[in-house]
Amino acid sequence: MNSLTRRFFSNAIKSTNIKIPCTSNLLDTEKHAITNIVSSRPQISPSTINALQQMQKMYPYIYAKVYINNFPYTVTKGDIIVSGYLRDYNVGDLIRFDTVSEIGTRDATLKGNKFIDPNYYFITGVVLSQTFGKKIRCRIGYKRLLKTIKKKEAQPKITMIRIRESVSQLRIVHHDYHILSFCLSILKIPNFLNGIQL
Repeated sequence: MNSLTRRFFSNAIKSTNIKIPCTSNLLDTEKHAITNIVSSRPQISPSTINALQQMQKMYPYIYAKVYINNFPYTVTKGDIIVSGYLRDYNVGDLIRFDTVSEIGTRDATLKGNKFIDPNYYFITGVVLSQTFGKKIRCRIGYKRLLKTIKKKEAQPKITMIRIRESVSQLRIVHHDYHILSFCLSILKIPNFLNGIQL
C-alpha cells in the first residue's frame, strides 16, 4: 500500500491560486484574506477567519478532482469510482488521495499549480470490490480476401472505490505548524470557528 502511494501520489506543489466570482458577497478585505491562505505557510489573521466563515456559509457543497493512475475523477462524498485494477489494495482498505488538482463549488474554485498541497484537504475512499468489468470485443485482425474479421473478447479487472469523506475538512497550516481546521462539508456541520484567537 505504501509503495503504490509513493508511486502514484506525488508531493504537493507550493503555489496555488483561488478564483472568486465578482457576484460573491465577500468584501475586498475578505477576498484578499482568502487569497492569502493558499501560500505554502500562511499566517492566519482574524480577517481570514471571517472570510473562511463566509465561505462555509455560502458554499456547503464541494467537489474535488482526484487523480488515480494519472486519470482525473471528479468526485463528491458518496460517489463510487470505477478505476483500473489496483493490485496493492484489498477489499476494505482505506485510501487517502494526495493528488488533487481542483477543489471547488459551483461559484468558487481552488486550483493548484498541477496539484494542491495535501494539508488543505482530507479526502478518503474505501475499496468496495476488486472484480472484472464488462466484456470488450477487440478486433485483432482482418483477412481482406476472405472478408473475415478476427475478434477476441477481453474482460479487464477493475477496482471500485467509494468516496468516504470528500473535502470534509479544509486544513490551514499555520506558520509554526499549528493546524486550524474548519468544515466545508457536504453535510451541514455547525460552525466552530467562533472564538478562535491566534
